[in-house]
Amino acid sequence: TVATLKYQYTQLDIDNEVFGGEASEMRSHRVSTGLSGAVTSRLFLAGTVMVEDYEITTPANVPAGSRWADGTDPYDYEANTYTGLLAATYACTADVSTTLDYQFTRADGNIAYRYQRVGLAVDFRLSEKSSIRTGYELSDYDDLSGNGFDNYTAHGVFTTYRRVF
Repeated sequence: TVATLKYQYTQLDIDNEVFGGEASEMRSHRVSTGLSGAVTSRLFLAGTVMVEDYEITTPANVPAGSRWADGTDPYDYEANTYTGLLAATYACTADVSTTLDYQFTRADGNIAYRYQRVGLAVDFRLSEKSSIRTGYELSDYDDLSGNGFDNYTAHGVFTTYRRVF
């Protein structure tokens, strides 16, 4: 069993010569914790919880002659984001395993949203150094701060070949 606790601070100043200097500034405080381990000889579980305070500031005024238009308000984004991740991997045989995972994210701020994703994958070990993974994902995004214009549901299918050298 492995337990983790992580704090991360990020600050990024984005400069752009078109704007005559600083174009925007991003700041983020993130705390996450996780727990993972084998429940049985065939079942492995992992879970992570993350909380993030995120802010990006972008000035609204731009120099004359720019292709960007002046805004009346800064193009700022502030949110507290909460994310939970769960994954379960089951070894069907020595060469075949399945993984079911789920993600839930909610952002509360001037752009608020709820995002959910569930995935199911099957891994096939072809040899000691190669494998194929195929799976399906379902995502759902719900815009909580607007009129629902940005809401979407997405389906995805993927196949990955992995080779260790």
